[in-house]
Amino acid sequence: MENRKIIPIIKTEYKNLSGFAIIDKEKIHISGSIFFNNSNPYFQGIWTCCYSDIISIPELKLELNDTEGHGIICDNCAVADIQVIINSKIEIKVDILKLTIQKGKIDKEDEVEIYSALRIKKFFGEEFDQNNHRCVNILEFISKNARLYSDSESISEISNCNGYLYFPMKISEFNNSGRKLIDKLCSLLSSVSANFVDSPYRVLWKDDENYMIQIHPCKFSNKGVGVFEITTPGIVQNYLINAWSAWDNYIGKIDLPSLIDYYVLIENQEIIEVKMLVGCVWMEAIKYEYASNIAKYKKNKGGYFLKPNSSKRFSFKELIQEVYRHFGISNGDLSFIIYRNEIVHQGKISLPFEGKFDIYNKLIYSIENIMLIILDYKGDIWDRFKRNPVKFP
Repeated sequence: MENRKIIPIIKTEYKNLSGFAIIDKEKIHISGSIFFNNSNPYFQGIWTCCYSDIISIPELKLELNDTEGHGIICDNCAVADIQVIINSKIEIKVDILKLTIQKGKIDKEDEVEIYSALRIKKFFGEEFDQNNHRCVNILEFISKNARLYSDSESISEISNCNGYLYFPMKISEFNNSGRKLIDKLCSLLSSVSANFVDSPYRVLWKDDENYMIQIHPCKFSNKGVGVFEITTPGIVQNYLINAWSAWDNYIGKIDLPSLIDYYVLIENQEIIEVKMLVGCVWMEAIKYEYASNIAKYKKNKGGYFLKPNSSKRFSFKELIQEVYRHFGISNGDLSFIIYRNEIVHQGKISLPFEGKFDIYNKLIYSIENIMLIILDYKGDIWDRFKRNPVKFP
């Protein structure tokens, strides 16, 4: 059975730090601690500063050390709060955009184990490990020996952390492709879970004395409900096997990360008008990407796509119909165009609630079908109209 690779260190508080705040090449002595607030790192401490208006400082950098041998770099920091104590000593809170914690040394050709914690709704994998209580997805199609672990119990130190990615790699390879690999996985997991999935905590592990931790704020959501039941064993694995290679077929032609983000935004809205509005934006995006990068239609000076060998321009409806034909959608919805035209041209919504709800269901059904075809999915989904699981396609 799978020998689970447990994350070697999860630490979200670093106390008794000292070092410098760097502002326009000027170094100011500073001391304090780093904490997490809903997975967002921040520094809180004391400095002696000559600046008359600290809160207006646009950006600063922190270079810190602790007593355990960690060197800590905080990039792209912003002052969030200050309180003058006495004799120019100031208690300060600083929001951190990017945080790197390193112990020892890792050379670019060193082999390391990458552990990337994931904030995601609970999901299950393809196999159980030797402890028989944690699930694992085998991701050899992503990277040699790559694994996606799903924890039956959350990683308590990081809010909403229910899994993590593991893969071994040289540091040089990680810098070239590893980060993109993690971003791609988070985007695809966002799609299958209908929620934003992120990786706020990452460990690059050589050994007990040589490792690096990377921490940064991310986006997470848990209100979305899509067509996949990710708590069913095998669903996530099956989805990723197909979607991983299908993704590469469309990158450069279609902005898949943006389309997935729009879809997740739709699923996380509670107001039907907002869901429909973002759905219309999704259709605008796929229409433009198709016409520009797949069909390669020319545009006039006004930016409208022109029909081949003609000065006549395509209507929005005609391009959406072409999108449906291109992706093999036989029952693609067009009724949403009435709503889209009202919003774009008149800035109003005249449909009654029942009409909006019916059009939205047809719209999201069409969006999900296009996404499933783009990502080459074949398997179980939840049918919004039949209200039961069905096989796709």
